[in-house]
Amino acid sequence: MWEPLAKSASAPAAASSLPPKEYRVDGLQAVNGMSLEDAGYHINLPPNLIFDGNKIEDYSRIKSYSDNLSRPVLGSYTTVSIYNYFSLDRDILPLPLMCLQAFKKENCSAKYKTMIELDHYNMADLKDYIVYSDKEYNIYNFAPFIVEGSFKDRLQKEVNNWNNDVKEIMNSNGDSLTDTSCSDEIGCIRFEMNFVKLQDYLYLVDIADYYTNNLKKLIVKT
Repeated sequence: MWEPLAKSASAPAAASSLPPKEYRVDGLQAVNGMSLEDAGYHINLPPNLIFDGNKIEDYSRIKSYSDNLSRPVLGSYTTVSIYNYFSLDRDILPLPLMCLQAFKKENCSAKYKTMIELDHYNMADLKDYIVYSDKEYNIYNFAPFIVEGSFKDRLQKEVNNWNNDVKEIMNSNGDSLTDTSCSDEIGCIRFEMNFVKLQDYLYLVDIADYYTNNLKKLIVKT
């Protein structure tokens, strides 16, 4: 499953419904993209890069996908996501930032199409989404087709969701939440449940901006 960039909880398509590696759409050949790993690249983060006291690698998730059935694009791909921990004791999925695919440059002309979220796009119309290019490959970020809103807006939504969860737990349990010793489940929840503010987590936005502004020089040959 490729949960970081999913827009909904709809069931993944069956393997038999996935397009073959080569097929045609409106007379044009559809092409598979490749993950950074499959194309022979990786993202090279500078060591010990700090944002407001937080190391970028501690809040980053860079992962390549190939055979998962709920893929949003045709072929393998690489996601870049940012963990938005408000409590180290709570397991939170990272917020999606990028969905990267590499295509050989000879497959990036108007003769070819690719598929993103079940829609087909002419490769010649996707030039604005190229984030890296060399003699052999163009690498695209297709996240704008997959997730809605800016990273900051989505982080604000997560803050709101967290605070609403805190309110609901407090309203549901009342006086039983006075115990913070973690001697029982409710006590542990109370110990972890604190209201949070967006401004305390703007370093996550800075990390996201760093990826966006520097990706071209961060992508290197493996």
